[in-house]
Amino acid sequence: MKGIEIKYIDIPKDYVQRMKKKYNTKTNFTLLQTPIIYETINAEINKAVMNKRKKLFKKILMNITLASLFIIVSAIQFWINDYMENGLFMEDEKKRLYAFAIVIITSPMVGIILGGIISEKIGGYDTEKAIYIPLIASFFDCVLANVTPLTNKWFIFLPLFWLFLFFGSILLPVAHGIILVSVDKEYTGSASSARI
Repeated sequence: MKGIEIKYIDIPKDYVQRMKKKYNTKTNFTLLQTPIIYETINAEINKAVMNKRKKLFKKILMNITLASLFIIVSAIQFWINDYMENGLFMEDEKKRLYAFAIVIITSPMVGIILGGIISEKIGGYDTEKAIYIPLIASFFDCVLANVTPLTNKWFIFLPLFWLFLFFGSILLPVAHGIILVSVDKEYTGSASSARI
C-alpha cells in the first residue's frame, strides 16, 4: 500500500528465544511485527474515513442552510407587499413598490460581491476559515429575522430588511463554494445542480 509507513519494534532477544521454545518454531517472528502494521493501516483508514465524514457533514449543513435561505426568501417575496400594506400601514402602492425594488435589487447584489471578496481575502472556499463566513452571516440573519417583524415603522423596517437580505446573500456564494470544494472533482457538476 502506498503512503503507509510500516513501523517495526525491537523485540528483545530473550523474548524471541522464549517464543521460539514456546511455539517450537524456527521462524524469524515477523508475525510479531504484523499488529503494528495493522495498527498503522487502521489508523490511516480511520483518518481517511473521518475526513470523508467531515466533508459530508459540512456539505449537509451547507445544503440545509441554503434550503432554509431559499424558503425564507421565497416567503418574503410572496408576503412582503401584504406585510408592508397591512403591517407597516404603507398605503401608497408606488411607495411600497419602489421601496421593495430598491431593497431587493441593491441588497443581494452588494452582499454577493462582498461575500466573494471576503472569501477571496481569507484564502478561498477550501480553507478552514471559509466556514466561518456563512456561520457569522447566518447568525446575523437569524437575529434580523427575529427583530425585523417586531417593528411597525417602515423607515426602521426597510434598513433591517435590507440587512437581512444582505447577510443572506453574503452566505450564498461562500456556502455554494464550500459545497463544490467538499466533493470530489468528478461530482462537482451534480453538486452544483439544484438538488437540495
